[in-house]
This record gives sequence, C-alpha cells and structure tokens, in this order.
Amino acid sequence: MKDPISKSLDENCTPYLAKQMLRQLSFLERSCAIFDEGDRDEAIRIGGVLRTLIHDTGSSTSLLQQMGIKDEIHLASSCELIPIKVQTLIFDEDPEGYVEGVRNGNVVFAADPLTIIDDNNVIQPILGKDGKYYPLSVIEWWEKFSPVVMPVDKYFTRKQIITWAANKDGASHVDKYPGKYKELDEGFWMQNGEKTPEHQFVLLRQFAFEFLKGNDIIEVRKYCEQKCNR
Repeated sequence: MKDPISKSLDENCTPYLAKQMLRQLSFLERSCAIFDEGDRDEAIRIGGVLRTLIHDTGSSTSLLQQMGIKDEIHLASSCELIPIKVQTLIFDEDPEGYVEGVRNGNVVFAADPLTIIDDNNVIQPILGKDGKYYPLSVIEWWEKFSPVVMPVDKYFTRKQIITWAANKDGASHVDKYPGKYKELDEGFWMQNGEKTPEHQFVLLRQFAFEFLKGNDIIEVRKYCEQKCNR
C-alpha cells in the first residue's frame, strides 16, 4: 500500500503541476543563493515563492493544495515547540531571547531564535547551525506556530511575514504594510546600543531553508522529477 503522500500525488499531480513545483523550488534555491551573496532584498522574492507554494485564498489555490499534499506533508522547523500552556510570555535573562512561555491563544511559540547577530551587528539566519529540525504539519508551520517573538508579548507567524512580503513589500504588490511588519523592518533587538534592521529579510531566508530541508519536500521533488522524466 502506498503512503498517503504518494497516493495523493498519484491522484492529483499532473506533469504540469510537477513542472511548476520544480520551477518554484528552483526559484527558491536561486533566491537563496543571491541572498547569501549579499543581496538581501532578494528575500522579498523568497516570500513570493513561499506564498505561491503554501497560501490559499478565496480566489487562489496554493501549489501544495493543487497537488493534494498540503494536508499530508510535514515541513521542517528549525526551532522546537514547548508544550506548556500559559497566558503571557515570560522572557528569561539570557541574551539570545529564549522563550519560556509558549502559548497565547492558538499560537505556539518557539523555544529558540531563528536568527543570530554577528560581530558586525548584522542579523543573520541560523540556517542549519545546530543540525536539528522538527517536523510540523503545514498548518502548524504556516500559522499555528510563531517562530518569532518580539518584546512586549508580540509575535509573528510565518504566514504573516511571508504574505506581508508578497502582498505589501513588493513580491506581488506594493502597499502600506502593517505596523508590526514595519517594526521588523526598522529593527527591534538591540546590539551595542543599535537596532538590528531588516529582520524580515533574514527570517524569509530561514523559512526558505526550512522549506527546502524538509524530508517530505525532498521526496516530493524526487516524485516531480520522475514525473517530468528528469
């Protein structure tokens, strides 16, 4: 008997959709390479690709949904969830901003940060620094889990950051973006008395790393390559 992912792909993934998936994954990899070469604005394009892959609206259907696997696959998270229910966030005193509290409404919070600040006061993605990955369902990864926590009990989901980049900050449209996104852009963590700006760019790069690193996505890619005879 085939596993649920293979079964869904057999039922829904046409050669056309397989080609589109390979194209989007290539877009993602190229944008990551450009970002790593120093062009951080390329992170906005990462947001556009991730939106295409994951985001469903009343008028558009994500590629994962069209392929019938959005409810079947898991995505990799670089940070762990802590299963403790609390009403408010409590920050400990260590400089990396670990979070002890983890639930506020329906949002689960991360145990570890996705970014670091280097010696030049430049914020960087952790990428695969510790080699640990935690599988989450797509809905958990997308909007039920906040990997980013700001001071004063503010949080961000991947969905918020990715769709703001795509819909407000130029990947698909340009529009006035929400105050919380502006705070990411202007910076909120302090290092050597200065803010660390463009936090969203680094987070988008980390989200792309996570998406590409997931075991299920790797298997989906292999399936699509076979479907396209590559």
